[in-house]
Amino acid sequence: MEQKGLFTEEFWLRRLCELGDNLEKLDCIDWELFRPEIEKALAARKGELLNEKDRALYADSAYTGPTVLDKLPENVNEIHICEKGVRNRPLTDEQKRRNSAIEKVRCRIEHVFGFMTRSMHELKIRGIGMVRARFDICLINLVYNMFRYPSVSI
Repeated sequence: MEQKGLFTEEFWLRRLCELGDNLEKLDCIDWELFRPEIEKALAARKGELLNEKDRALYADSAYTGPTVLDKLPENVNEIHICEKGVRNRPLTDEQKRRNSAIEKVRCRIEHVFGFMTRSMHELKIRGIGMVRARFDICLINLVYNMFRYPSVSI
């Protein structure tokens, strides 16, 4: 592993500025314009930061098996995995109903990532440091929400 020099980070930050840093480009935006909407959304969810669905895992049939299930975060207390039929053993009607209920939740999430992947160039985060990566993720989410805002009924 390469040892960091005394001015390594300063060098890379200067280099980013020369290449046109995204953070510097956004200085022209008056972010206070978003405050009322953000406060309204936060007020609606006050006290509801984590609910049961936030602690549930929804996955397709590729996530079965002991190796995958052993690597789950500790806060997951509910697992919903779609079942799949195999040759000469199709899914029963009960399994199809259960899969349908799971897919209703999963599709809402998959559509968000699908939109971001197709419209935002495959969600590649390229940056130096976690602060810039978090900024990029927040900006991607902001752009997605701005795109969805006109189509959401309030």
